Parts: sequence; C-alpha cells; structure tokens
Amino acid sequence: MCLLTEHMTILRQRIDMSIPRKDKGSSTNRDKVPPLPSLLTQAFVRFYETIYQSMLRHFDLDNLKVILLASPGFYAASLREHIMAQATLQGLASVLKAKAKFLVVHCSTGHLHALNEVLKSDEVKVKLADTKFARESRAVDEFYKMIGIDEHRAYYGPKHVMRAVEAGAVGTLLISDSLFRFVFL
Repeated sequence: MCLLTEHMTILRQRIDMSIPRKDKGSSTNRDKVPPLPSLLTQAFVRFYETIYQSMLRHFDLDNLKVILLASPGFYAASLREHIMAQATLQGLASVLKAKAKFLVVHCSTGHLHALNEVLKSDEVKVKLADTKFARESRAVDEFYKMIGIDEHRAYYGPKHVMRAVEAGAVGTLLISDSLFRFVFL
C-alpha cells in the first residue's frame, strides 16, 4: 500500500499473505486433483479484507485524487468489488463516495517495483494528467529522449549547471532528491 504525494512515494504497509494454489502437485496431476474453491475463496476474502482494512486505516479517501488498484489477472477488479460490497454492508459513505476514484489497472506483478509500470499506463496518465506528478514525469521522459539523441546536452555537477544557467541554456532543471534535501533542507 503506497501513497504517492507530489514529492515522494511512501510505502504505508506491506501485505504479504500466502494464498493456496488451485492445483496441487505437478502439471501432470492437474486433472487428478480437484480444485479447492472453498479454501481459495476463504484465502482471497482474508487477503482482500486485510487490504480493505489497511486502506481504511492509512488513507483519507476524501483527500485522494485517484485510488489505483493494480495486479496481474483479475485480482484488482475482484478487490474493487470486495471493497464496494464491504462499504455497502458497513454503510461507509466515504468509501462509496470515492467509488469514481478507484481505477483498476493491470500490471505484471504484485510487487512494489511494478509501481513504475502502473504509473506509465495510459489510463493512469489520463487520470493524473493535471497533477504535478504528471508534469515531472513528462519532464523526465523528455530528458531521457534528449539524452538518447545528444548526450552532450545534459550537464551534471554544480559548476557545469551554474555555467549552463548563466548562459541561458537551461530549459528544465532536474534535481535529484538527495541533492535537493542536502541543499535546501
């Protein structure tokens, strides 16, 4: 569970639960062992409920612009259904009011490193188009394109950057978090 702010991504909670597989044994035994639907259903309900409770505990849904649910397969869509069903049962108006903010996106894995993949998806870019994050993301993309064409157009280090600024050659200045924190905080 991550919170993306204007300036950083904050990991609020890591949820790591074991969910039993549909089939036991090797691929040759698939037809011999019947699936375990009740066990699977219970495990997924526990998993979804853990996520739902964590979401309620860590986020103020009224102040969020978008709530991204990303997963491989259909897990994110099932999670959204679970969240809405629970909010309806519990009468949580804040969750029901935020229904339009939920965006289900596909990603290749459920691990944290897939966040970059999710944020580059077209659906997310459209939803976040008017945010500072989107402007900064476009600036970084343009930088990488420019570097790919002409690597001598980028300057690194305070002295080189100062000379480029004095010469009026800076269109966009990108500063790393560590340098920003060192210089400005």
